[in-house]
Amino acid sequence: MCTPFEDGDRAFFYELASADAAGEWLDAGGLEIGSTDAVFVDGAVVILATDARTAQEFEVLFNSVE
Repeated sequence: MCTPFEDGDRAFFYELASADAAGEWLDAGGLEIGSTDAVFVDGAVVILATDARTAQEFEVLFNSVE
């Protein structure tokens, strides 16, 4: 699911079957991550922030993925 924000920034949310499945999916390269993207995980949900402002907001709420 993609969530557009008022100023045009976007965040993508991917819900997997479990937290383990989310980690495995990321480890296997299931998500293409651009150089300006930030990725966060909250249990079974993987969140891709496509801009710096959204990434800053999410980093206080979710665990970031390196």
